[in-house]
Order: sequence, then structure tokens, then C-alpha cells
Amino acid sequence: MQPKRPPRVLGPYREGLRWRVIIIRPEGRRSSIAHTQAQAQEIVRRASRSLATEFPSQPPPVTIPALSVALHEYERWLASSQKRSAQTVRHTLRILRAFLPEHELAVDAMTPKAARALARFQHGNVRRMRHSYASSTRRAVLGHVHRFYQWATAQRYLPSNPFDGVRAAGISRTTERRLHPDEAQTWIGVALAEAEAGDVRALGALLVLAMRLRTGQVLSLQVGDIDQESLALRVHARSGAASWLPIPHELRPALRVALAGRSGSELLLGTGKTGQVRPRNYLWRTVHRLCAEAKVPSTCPRSLRGLGHRLQISSERLSRRLTLAFARSRRLQTPVIALRRARPAQSVRAADLLSRSRDTDGEDQSSLFERATGMMNQLQAALLARRRRSPE
Repeated sequence: MQPKRPPRVLGPYREGLRWRVIIIRPEGRRSSIAHTQAQAQEIVRRASRSLATEFPSQPPPVTIPALSVALHEYERWLASSQKRSAQTVRHTLRILRAFLPEHELAVDAMTPKAARALARFQHGNVRRMRHSYASSTRRAVLGHVHRFYQWATAQRYLPSNPFDGVRAAGISRTTERRLHPDEAQTWIGVALAEAEAGDVRALGALLVLAMRLRTGQVLSLQVGDIDQESLALRVHARSGAASWLPIPHELRPALRVALAGRSGSELLLGTGKTGQVRPRNYLWRTVHRLCAEAKVPSTCPRSLRGLGHRLQISSERLSRRLTLAFARSRRLQTPVIALRRARPAQSVRAADLLSRSRDTDGEDQSSLFERATGMMNQLQAALLARRRRSPE
């Protein structure tokens, strides 16, 4: 037995010099005759509006599947309708299956309260992820989960997305600190060497540091955005406005190598496996690799971008030990970072500076050591004056 079909309008059908419109209702069907096609189409519009008001359409009921079944459907949807590689789809589903607990429950069992509890990354299921739960990792995982439940909401498995407005909470187990000036100088030397050898990944990381660009701006840069004659780079802001920024002369040899023989429509860092802009973790992994080669602590592109305000060409840099010795006094400004090849810095102790005097030593001190000695003498005089003022 065929299911009962809803009320509907059929036509218009041409019959000789006239046009016929058929209106089907629960009580039966009725035909309307029009002399022109325009009159018949007007009858169709009026009848359709009347039926829509009188008999509102009811969507068919949806069977709510279990979470494991919904994850399989989401995997097939990603592989068929989205421009994502098979490796990306497997990575996404591995994160979802490792993060979401109780796969045998229905999809609509997730509530906003349970979503906020999961966002603290304290349930036992996250231990299978085998990742350090840094802030960037938490945001990435919650992004995958939010997109999955957004798809489930579009499939009418849930009335709304329970992860809307949910942010990563709790204390991160690991943080990526900003590099010390000496460490940043070493990192710059390694990155410049690789960029001048033709590695566009190292060049992209240097653009984040030297020109204070965001990761998305660097990944979307095209060869045509770089003007080699005026030595400027066109950057697009989030609002869509474009601006031209001067390129530091230390990066120009690496840029000439990267632009040789390439068309203006190509992306500077190339495309991913799907032919689109590379993902954000492309630069993140590049920065970590360069940190390992430079033998400095791991950092991230966001921390490198924060170092940009201390970047200055041909600047004087202090050794790490000397900077740490004077940092607490706030009398010595943090040295700026030079965008040039790293060179070994002389190790200096505070005790050596106190015991060293220009009158007793015949060697001519450098301006750096003269300034440091003067600062240490001022600190010692202030300490003695404080002791004299304090009661016995």
C-alpha cells in the first residue's frame, strides 16, 4: 500500500488553446481552466500559498542513532562532500573517538552542561589521546568536536549544538614560553640559513617574527603579493583591507630564492594535499623543528610574533647570563633582537664585573661592560645606603 501523499498542486498543463491546473486536497481533486499561461501560473501560486497555510508540512521523524553510528556517518560525509584528504579525515575521527566518552549512548545525550564539563579535559577518556594538553591543543580538539555536533544539528539529531560558546577551561599542563633574546638570536641564525638555502617553511616562520604577521596571513600569501622592485609585501587584514609593509633587507635574499621562476598566482608556501591553503599547524611544526635544530626550547608562531616589537636591525645584544643578572633590578632594559646570523656571546658573571675596574686593568673596556659595571656600582651604593638608613 502506497503512503498517503500530502495536498499539492499539479500543472499547468496545456490543452489546445487553454491551460489546466489540478489542485489535490484530502477531500478530492479539482481542476481550474485558464485561457493564458500567465493566468495558469497565477492560479498555481495562489493555490500553493493556500495549501501551505492550510496544511503546513511536517518533516518526517528522524531516528536518533548512537554516537558510534553517527561518527561513521560523519566520516563518510567528510570523505565524500568535503575537500579533505584521507589522512585529515582519519586524524579528525581519531580525535573525536578519543575525546568523546560513552559511544554506545545516543547522540542527543550530550547536553551543554556535559559539554562544559568535557571542556576541562579532566575525564578519563582524554588519556588515550597521548597529547600534552596545551592551550592550542585544547582549542583544536574542541574545534573538531564543535564541527561534529554542528553537522549532527543539521541532520536534526539534536535541537541545538551543545558546544556553542564552550571554551577550553582548566590549567594547561604545558605552555610554550617566549624565547629569550639569546635563544631567539640562535633560532634566527638557523632559520635564515635554511631560508636562504630554499626552504620556504623557514621563510614563513621568519615572516611571522620579522614582520609580525599572523599565521593565516603568511599561509595565504601569494607570490604576486611581493613587490621585488619596491621591496614591499602586501598584507590583507581580517577586515579585507590591504596594506604594504617594507621587507627587512636581511630577508630579501631568501625571498629572491623563493620567488625565482614562480607565477604570481602561486601561494608562497605552496598548497596542501587538497590543493588549498595549508593548515595552521604547518607553521607550528616548522617552528618546532627549527627550535630542535637550534637546540632552544620549543615555542609557537604566536610567541614568535610577540617578539616582533623587540626586533631591530644591527642591535647590540647581551649575553643570557648578564641579562638575567640585571633583569630583577629593572634598571637594564631588555635587549632587542637582531635579525642576523647568530654569533656566540661571551659569558659574564656579576661577581667578575664587581671585582673588575678600569683603573686597575690596562685593557680598554667595551661600552657594554662599562654600562654593566656602572649599573652594578649604583646597585651596590643603593644597597649600602639602605643598610645605613635601617635601624640597628
